[in-house]
Amino acid sequence: MSTLEALAQYLQDEGLGVRGTSIFLGSQASIPAGAGPYIILIETPGEPPRATHNKGFIAYRRPHVQVVIAAKDVTIARAKSETVFQSLSFVNRRIGDVDFLKVRPLQDPNDFGADGVGRSQQKWNLACERAA
Repeated sequence: MSTLEALAQYLQDEGLGVRGTSIFLGSQASIPAGAGPYIILIETPGEPPRATHNKGFIAYRRPHVQVVIAAKDVTIARAKSETVFQSLSFVNRRIGDVDFLKVRPLQDPNDFGADGVGRSQQKWNLACERAA
């Protein structure tokens, strides 16, 4: 299971959305034209893998993930953004077959203006650390 798939599963398990309906993965995801709110997770360059004595140079992967919340109503976008922001901050959690040491926000959610169909966008980045 990829980092994005695991985080999407976690958000779905938390009742924050449904993958393929309101949770989408990757920059090329096809987002419906509706009002939202939609959660889009995009893997971005992170930090170098972390080594351990027994597992070599790639014991832990440390990707970053951009979180985008899109909704026609800015108030709804902000509220959903805050709920997802609070949810995606944890340590020592297994999701599916992925063992996360930590997932932490790198900044507060910010208003990034409207997308191509006029939905308000809230964005921020996460730093993840997971077993390789």
